[in-house]
Amino acid sequence: MRGELAAALDSIVEKYRQKGYFTQASYGVFQRDKISFLNTCGGADRGTSFDLASLTKIYTTFLILRGIQEGKLSLAESPLGFLEIPASCKKVAEYLSHVTVEQLMTHTSGLCAWYPFYVEKEEFYQVLEKLVPKEKGSEEPVYSDLNYMLLGKAAEGVWKMELSEAVNKIIAKPLGMESLAYYPPGSARRGKIAVSAYDNCTEEAMCRERGLSFQHFRKHGAPICGEANDGNCWYYFQGISGHAGLFSNAEDVCRFGMFFLNEDSGIFAQAQKPRAGTRGLGFDTGFLYPGGCGHTGFTGTSLYLSVEKGVGAVLLTNRLTCAQSAGLPDLRELRRQFHEKVEESTGVSCKK
Repeated sequence: MRGELAAALDSIVEKYRQKGYFTQASYGVFQRDKISFLNTCGGADRGTSFDLASLTKIYTTFLILRGIQEGKLSLAESPLGFLEIPASCKKVAEYLSHVTVEQLMTHTSGLCAWYPFYVEKEEFYQVLEKLVPKEKGSEEPVYSDLNYMLLGKAAEGVWKMELSEAVNKIIAKPLGMESLAYYPPGSARRGKIAVSAYDNCTEEAMCRERGLSFQHFRKHGAPICGEANDGNCWYYFQGISGHAGLFSNAEDVCRFGMFFLNEDSGIFAQAQKPRAGTRGLGFDTGFLYPGGCGHTGFTGTSLYLSVEKGVGAVLLTNRLTCAQSAGLPDLRELRRQFHEKVEESTGVSCKK
């Protein structure tokens, strides 16, 4: 059986690359005690970092979970005590007084899914003042970037340091992940980075649909490399946010996943189980993640974990480089096939 899983995964990824779903990919499989397999295609190598996009949310999740583990906060409390909300933002403070940390993490806070903060000239909480509902409504999960913008700010309050510093000191260094980093404007670029897109046309369309305008979108055709593709992260939060902005190579995302595989009890294990619909604490347990959980990123990234089988997988691509007028490449079937193949092949050594 040696090498069969590797060959199967190579075949799946290459099939989608040739069909024009992305130009580059880096991917791997890991178990509790080792990375079993790493490979790349399209000119990427094992050191190539990708824009993780919404996979960033799982790293923010880690910061919150570690804080809970150390008794700094609890799932049941409001995040208000960790947020520096101006006295003038009374609606935000009142609303969040009825929202728990758990509700932010499970996307049941009632906040809207997305808003382009960068079209406004005001500070974050001032803009949020205009977006919060009059009262807390349904607790049905609504996946929202706003939840993790707030959790990123809460993490800064919990750890009493800036988010980028917290990611480095509490996640990257202890877990030995040298590539994991935010790249704010003007930062020194480290290593090789995959181009993530050639414009922000999707967000331009989303703004037009809402009757909003923004004059500073990137020029069409200009490669986005080493800058967060996400508009709110890059234009508004200067490259550092709880919902997007991190870069990493596949090997280091595997190391991150290995940490969770080894947590079979406590808050990190609880995070991987559904609590609201398919939503766990940060993680999702839907059909893309057979027998386990995971998360995806808009740029074409994903992390999959199955604690029961003791296996996980990472797939980093740059699907936005293949955006067409008809829309963005849909990676759901690729991700499902990739994760299912890994889950079915538990215990098979696939290292090349």
